[in-house]
Amino acid sequence: MALESVSYIDDFVITNPVATDDVAQGDDHIRNIKKGIAASFPNFAGIAMTSTEAELNVLDGVTGGTTTASKALVVGSSSELDVLTVTSLTAPAIGTLSNADLVISPNGTGDVDFNVCSIMIDTGEGIKDAGGDEYIVFTETSTPVNYIGITQADTGAGPIIAAAGSDSNINLNLTPKGSGGVVVNGSFVTAETSTRSGAGAIPVTASLCEITSTGADAMTLADGVEGQHLTLLFVTDGGDATITPSNFANGTTITFADVNDSCDLVFTNSNWYMKGAGYGAPVVA
Repeated sequence: MALESVSYIDDFVITNPVATDDVAQGDDHIRNIKKGIAASFPNFAGIAMTSTEAELNVLDGVTGGTTTASKALVVGSSSELDVLTVTSLTAPAIGTLSNADLVISPNGTGDVDFNVCSIMIDTGEGIKDAGGDEYIVFTETSTPVNYIGITQADTGAGPIIAAAGSDSNINLNLTPKGSGGVVVNGSFVTAETSTRSGAGAIPVTASLCEITSTGADAMTLADGVEGQHLTLLFVTDGGDATITPSNFANGTTITFADVNDSCDLVFTNSNWYMKGAGYGAPVVA
């Protein structure tokens, strides 16, 4: 009888047994088959194999540590991946992992780097600390066009938090909760200054307006926004400057006659209110 020596499946001789072999020695061939299969699949003992032919063929030609199109994802001996490109990534949702976190941990001092893209966060969600407590929570409006811009700074300058968006004029709102206030730790500096030279409208886009008269000038002051503060300072005296606010709780007009005349105004309840006057107090009529 032609009988091969078998250790694994690849030791089988396909042409054995031959037609002239003694039937009584068929048990030797059967034992060879069992031996080869058991040795080639040592970890299959007691396990039901359910993979289909197509599923097993996915592994064909795959080398540990690499992956190609239409092939299984196989990692190296240390479960590492050097490069992974995906079109969609979803956190696991199997059994008890239905609320599992998706953890991205760069190696060493590496960063999570988002190239030419934004991070999308659902309304009511935000950024949390390691214990799950909120740092920042984001709230979406129905048709947002304005937003906050943040700019870092070089040596000698401070970073910038600015209103940005498609509108031409955008307020930057700081809104405390309940009876809380806006606390400034350090000096408060007003950087925006506007000017008014000659007759015309006083700008209400800055907290300080420097006024120059070129004669007996008539000036106007439009309504501000609720809670707005405005300081008027007379810097050049070419004649009296008479200011007529659209709505003025203390009178009708404010007249500056001398350089360094000034007044502080606040807009509330649909009116400008004078809080105080500086050197050479202006005339209120």
